[in-house]
Amino acid sequence: MLVSREGGRMKQFARGLVAASAAVALVGCGTSSGQGPGDGITVVTASSNPTISGTVALGIAKGTFDEAGVEVNLELGEGSQAVNTMVAGRADLTESSATSASSLEVGGKDISAVWASAGGGLGLKLFTAADGPKTVEEFETELADGCSAGVTAPGSSGYGYMLLLKEELGLDCELVELGDTAQILGAMISGRVDTMLSTSDDPALAAAVQAGEVNIVLDMAKRERITELGIPQFPDRIFFGLKRNLDGKRDAMVAFASGMKEAANLYASMDAEEIADAILSIEVLATEFPTDEDRTGLIASIKESKPFVNWTDGHIAEKDWNNLLSAAADWEIDGFDAADPKRSYANIVDMSFYNAAE
Repeated sequence: MLVSREGGRMKQFARGLVAASAAVALVGCGTSSGQGPGDGITVVTASSNPTISGTVALGIAKGTFDEAGVEVNLELGEGSQAVNTMVAGRADLTESSATSASSLEVGGKDISAVWASAGGGLGLKLFTAADGPKTVEEFETELADGCSAGVTAPGSSGYGYMLLLKEELGLDCELVELGDTAQILGAMISGRVDTMLSTSDDPALAAAVQAGEVNIVLDMAKRERITELGIPQFPDRIFFGLKRNLDGKRDAMVAFASGMKEAANLYASMDAEEIADAILSIEVLATEFPTDEDRTGLIASIKESKPFVNWTDGHIAEKDWNNLLSAAADWEIDGFDAADPKRSYANIVDMSFYNAAE
């Protein structure tokens, strides 16, 4: 593990090492011409949540990037710091909501989206506290006079999905912005809000489900349910980087995509305990989940995330991107124009690395 200090905060890195011959081959292909750090690929994510960082971590742990011939470093940042690190050129790729990525493009950053890390709304669940309504019917009856729903910031996919669900189910809920999933969960359990809509892959929420502290009022883990509710299919979260840098590291990026494809296959085929034990062999994640209780929460989180992680095997299709733009137009994002050419599939999404990967 490499450790460095930046801005007064300790940052940790997990590194997938390649054989010397592979490293020489990459240099020979000219990958050092990229503007990012070194000849490999550095990925910075905003969370240790397995939905966000799990596939990269699994690829490092199981050697899929080594086999593809590229050194991959995983760095854990905090919130917007992850995107800022990539924009500043200290990382090649970051992972964030697709709407945030498209807003960067509109703001003048020329980016390329290269992998769909999660999507489809397949992990969404409507929750209440244990003493609250347990079914949609009870929800509609007991909260007929109105309810409050904890949400993340306007413009986020969580906020947008709650707006969609309100409309489709006819819920009379006030949206209360509270921050991240853990904060919203605490507010719901304490009675400050009545409900929340989220994926239960967050370790704290997964643990709350296992402990019986929350009810799952509505589970949309199956595509039929998503279709029935009229929720469009699109990539919620993506890996992306600065276009000029990624183009300059083309060989390394093709190898990265190849390693991600194999890691995604492993994520789909391995059970949750196997995945957890593999990624916990990386010191940076072992530090994030140091206790047996943490490991239990991580396993529960992985189980919940499997239906929607690496949605469409990481591929971003034009129709799905257009579904995203159409849905996000109603998410109350300041200045969002779905028709802006800068947000278009042709301008942002680059599947050339994915398509060239074996």
